[in-house]
Amino acid sequence: MRDEIADKTQMIANRSNRLRGVPKLILLLLATSGTVSAQNSSVERKLPKPGIKEVQVPFASIKPSATIKVGGTADWVLVTDDAVWVASTNPYAVLRIDPATNRITARVKVPGEACSG
Repeated sequence: MRDEIADKTQMIANRSNRLRGVPKLILLLLATSGTVSAQNSSVERKLPKPGIKEVQVPFASIKPSATIKVGGTADWVLVTDDAVWVASTNPYAVLRIDPATNRITARVKVPGEACSG
């Protein structure tokens, strides 16, 4: 009789352990389905594309005003009012280019890739 009670107690404990993660699983499934439906709803609405037609030009019509050697390759670029900052390789550095003269005015060497994202 004791063995039967022990077996039933163990069976109930096992069942309880299996069901312990169910609420978390249900919560995860609900959160995931909400995210998927939110992503699908924006696709279905056919929102107008942003942009101002008066300043849009075909990419092929844009011609460079200067070509500047920066090292191995140019990576990330930041344009400000008075400078163009470029991350380069070989050597790893961040370069400041003066857009008025199209010359490199500063070079900050870095120990590895400036932007690895």
